Amino acid sequence: MALLSKNINKDILDVKNIETKYLTHLVDFLSQFFKMIGTLQKAIIVSLKEQALYNLGILVPLNFRTEKAHGVIGLNLETESNIYAEEIADTIETVVHQIDSIFSVIVPDSRLVMTKEIAIITEKEKKMAINLYVEREEKRISLKKESTGIIKLGSLLSAMIYYVQDEGAIVAIDELDIHIFEYLLAMLLEKLSQYAKGQLIFTAHNLLPMEKLQKDSIIISTRNDKHDIEYTYLKGISKTTNLRQKCLKSQRMWSEENIEPLLLNTSALDMYIKKLVME
Repeated sequence: MALLSKNINKDILDVKNIETKYLTHLVDFLSQFFKMIGTLQKAIIVSLKEQALYNLGILVPLNFRTEKAHGVIGLNLETESNIYAEEIADTIETVVHQIDSIFSVIVPDSRLVMTKEIAIITEKEKKMAINLYVEREEKRISLKKESTGIIKLGSLLSAMIYYVQDEGAIVAIDELDIHIFEYLLAMLLEKLSQYAKGQLIFTAHNLLPMEKLQKDSIIISTRNDKHDIEYTYLKGISKTTNLRQKCLKSQRMWSEENIEPLLLNTSALDMYIKKLVME
């Protein structure tokens, strides 16, 4: 009986050890899981589908992050005014002031302004009519009549401010370079990256920003022969390497060892163009 009792106690102890071990792993997993969820909840993701809304003149998705709120508010471009509950209208007003603080710096002699007036009053709530304008030389132009590039800046600048100020910020933007003048984009990225506390992830086809960013922050994505997407960091980069030229002169970027010069006969091209002029 004594031997049986000892074995039973050992089995119980082993079970408790196993339970403690798995419980510890479970707690660690849940801790990491909720940490990841918290990170994703703070992220701002701007897709091409979202950008298509203002390309089509339908809606401006105002991506924002303030001390009290975080998310996306849609501003309808097809109506004269946008009607919102007073609390949401106040949030939009805060975001517009935030955006204008940098908008007026990067767009010469311009400001982003908002008008707000009471539209509907009921016993339960007050609704406000708001409109956004770009103000130049004391003249106001409705945001919906501005260029797509200006509208895109208005849509993204609050998110970019968040990227600069918050070390926990993650801002992901697909095709950041579309509709934004390349010099302005390159300058913005260069200046923002010097001071930013957060992380900006973006895709682009324009190669000028490559000259303004840290070399190790650039990843080249391509499709291989099997149509799979592959990613690679650039290797063997010196301080004098012109990344834009390196990309233009390379035929394959998915394998650093497979970079081959484009088979471009510059002499023949030169002769052909001269011939066109002479004709």
